[in-house]
Amino acid sequence: MPRPEPTPLARALGRVPSGVYIVSTLREGAPVAFVGSFVQQVAFEPPALVLAVARDREQLADLRKTGRFALSILGAGDQGLMSPFLKRLPEGTGPFDGLTVARTKSGLTVLEDALAWIDCRIAGEHDAGDHVVLFGVAEEAHLAREGDPRIHLRKNGLGY
Repeated sequence: MPRPEPTPLARALGRVPSGVYIVSTLREGAPVAFVGSFVQQVAFEPPALVLAVARDREQLADLRKTGRFALSILGAGDQGLMSPFLKRLPEGTGPFDGLTVARTKSGLTVLEDALAWIDCRIAGEHDAGDHVVLFGVAEEAHLAREGDPRIHLRKNGLGY
C-alpha cells in the first residue's frame, strides 16, 4: 500500500538540512554507536552542541550513564563509513569492526577516516517530545581532512 503524501508541514520541515554523524559512546567499556543527524552547534564559549536522540533508542541510556558522546562527522562521499551502522550485524561483531578507528582522550571510539570528530561532555538535557536533547560541551576535536560534510534532507520532516 502506498504511503500517503506528506503534509505541507512535513514537507517544509524536511527541507531543514542536517549533517550525518556517527554518534558513539560506551556500554560497559565497549564502544556503541548509531547514525545521527539531529545535531547543531549552539554556543561559541564554551563551544557547545546539541544532539537529539530518539527517546526509544537503546543508546540513550548509555549516553546518560557515560556522560559523553563523540561525533564522527561524515564527509559528502563517506557512504561506506555509514553502512555498518545501518544494518543488523552478525552476533559477536560490531559496526566498528574492519574500520580504522581512534580513541579520544576520554576513551570514546571515533572514525579516523571521517572528515572530523568532536568529543563532548554532556552538560544537561531537555525533553523534546519523542526525542531527548543532550547538551554537549566540546572538549576535544580533530579535523582529518578538508571537504564538505554529508548533508541529509528528508522528504517528510515528521519521520525518519
